[in-house]
Amino acid sequence: MKIPDQIVIPITVMARFFYTFREDYSQIKDAMYLHGLTTKRLILNPLKLFEYRTVPLLMCLTRTADEVAISALTRGMEIGVKRSSISTSKIKEIDYIFFLIMFLLIGFYIRGKYA
Repeated sequence: MKIPDQIVIPITVMARFFYTFREDYSQIKDAMYLHGLTTKRLILNPLKLFEYRTVPLLMCLTRTADEVAISALTRGMEIGVKRSSISTSKIKEIDYIFFLIMFLLIGFYIRGKYA
């Protein structure tokens, strides 16, 4: 599929963000339950319910948003710009030697197992 970066990057970030939101919310709910702060006990005091559930969630989501932004910057993801790399990768002679050794070992293993 040919989709522009202006659409792909925000959608992938949002998908990760919503999954993290769900995980953080369930962890906060479990922590409240362990401390005896259930919804039934706090329903009469909605400010405490808001404080105990929403404030930690907002703190977690702020941290997650910072991590996502740092991750995107680290990977060099910018809209409309070709991705860059610090170094160039090329297969050299030593890589071919290791591939040959690896295939020989796999061949010996298969031959020994099924011979």
